[in-house]
Amino acid sequence: MLKYIKVYQQPSGFVDTIIMKWIIEAQTDDVVMSLHQRDMFAAAMSEDVKRACYMAHECQVFVGPKMTAVLQLADTDQAFPLKAAARFEA
Repeated sequence: MLKYIKVYQQPSGFVDTIIMKWIIEAQTDDVVMSLHQRDMFAAAMSEDVKRACYMAHECQVFVGPKMTAVLQLADTDQAFPLKAAARFEA
Protein backbone atom coordinates (compact mmCIF):
# COMPACT_ATOMS: atom_id res chain seq x y z
CA MET A 1 0.00 0.00 0.00
CA LEU A 2 2.88 2.41 0.65
CA LYS A 3 4.44 1.89 -2.76
CA TYR A 4 3.42 5.39 -3.94
CA ILE A 5 3.42 7.13 -0.55
CA LYS A 6 6.45 8.54 1.26
CA VAL A 7 6.32 8.32 5.05
CA TYR A 8 8.23 10.80 7.21
CA GLN A 9 8.44 10.44 10.97
CA GLN A 10 10.01 12.28 13.86
CA PRO A 11 9.62 12.12 17.66
CA SER A 12 7.25 15.04 18.23
CA GLY A 13 3.65 15.18 17.11
CA PHE A 14 4.20 18.00 14.64
CA VAL A 15 6.06 18.47 11.38
CA ASP A 16 9.37 20.17 12.02
CA THR A 17 11.38 22.39 9.70
CA ILE A 18 13.65 19.62 8.44
CA ILE A 19 10.87 17.21 7.48
CA MET A 20 8.79 19.97 5.94
CA LYS A 21 11.74 21.02 3.80
CA TRP A 22 12.24 17.39 2.66
CA ILE A 23 8.55 17.15 1.72
CA ILE A 24 8.67 20.37 -0.31
CA GLU A 25 11.83 19.24 -2.10
CA ALA A 26 10.30 15.81 -2.84
CA GLN A 27 7.21 17.43 -4.36
CA THR A 28 9.37 19.06 -7.02
CA ASP A 29 9.82 15.59 -8.55
CA ASP A 30 6.08 15.50 -9.33
CA VAL A 31 5.02 19.10 -9.92
CA VAL A 32 6.66 22.18 -11.43
CA MET A 33 4.83 24.65 -9.22
CA SER A 34 2.17 24.39 -6.55
CA LEU A 35 -0.16 26.22 -4.22
CA HIS A 36 -0.21 24.63 -0.78
CA GLN A 37 -2.84 25.48 1.82
CA ARG A 38 -1.65 25.18 5.43
CA ASP A 39 -2.65 26.17 8.91
CA MET A 40 -0.26 28.41 10.83
CA PHE A 41 2.57 26.57 12.54
CA ALA A 42 6.20 27.36 13.27
CA ALA A 43 7.84 25.09 10.67
CA ALA A 44 6.01 26.77 7.79
CA MET A 45 7.28 30.16 8.88
CA SER A 46 10.98 29.24 9.18
CA GLU A 47 13.50 30.77 6.79
CA ASP A 48 14.62 27.33 5.54
CA VAL A 49 11.06 26.37 4.57
CA LYS A 50 10.38 29.76 2.96
CA ARG A 51 13.57 29.33 0.91
CA ALA A 52 12.59 25.76 -0.06
CA CYS A 53 9.15 27.02 -1.16
CA TYR A 54 10.77 29.72 -3.27
CA MET A 55 13.14 27.23 -4.93
CA ALA A 56 10.30 24.73 -5.53
CA HIS A 57 7.94 27.40 -6.92
CA GLU A 58 5.50 26.67 -4.12
CA CYS A 59 3.20 29.36 -2.80
CA GLN A 60 2.04 28.87 0.78
CA VAL A 61 -1.49 29.98 1.61
CA PHE A 62 -2.50 30.01 5.26
CA VAL A 63 -5.98 29.45 6.64
CA GLY A 64 -7.37 31.90 9.13
CA PRO A 65 -7.54 31.43 12.89
CA LYS A 66 -10.02 28.81 14.16
CA MET A 67 -10.61 27.56 10.58
CA THR A 68 -8.46 24.40 10.59
CA ALA A 69 -11.27 22.24 12.00
CA VAL A 70 -13.76 23.67 9.52
CA LEU A 71 -11.55 23.19 6.44
CA GLN A 72 -10.20 19.79 7.59
CA LEU A 73 -6.80 20.12 5.93
CA ALA A 74 -5.65 16.77 7.33
CA ASP A 75 -8.52 15.05 5.50
CA THR A 76 -7.65 16.63 2.16
CA ASP A 77 -3.83 16.50 2.46
CA GLN A 78 -3.18 13.19 4.21
CA ALA A 79 -6.31 11.05 4.39
CA PHE A 80 -7.47 11.52 0.78
CA PRO A 81 -4.19 10.33 -0.86
CA LEU A 82 -3.91 7.45 1.62
CA LYS A 83 -7.48 6.31 0.90
CA ALA A 84 -6.87 6.60 -2.84
CA ALA A 85 -3.72 4.49 -2.55
CA ALA A 86 -5.61 1.88 -0.54
CA ARG A 87 -8.30 1.65 -3.22
CA PHE A 88 -5.61 1.40 -5.91
CA GLU A 89 -3.98 -1.58 -4.19
CA ALA A 90 -7.26 -3.39 -3.42
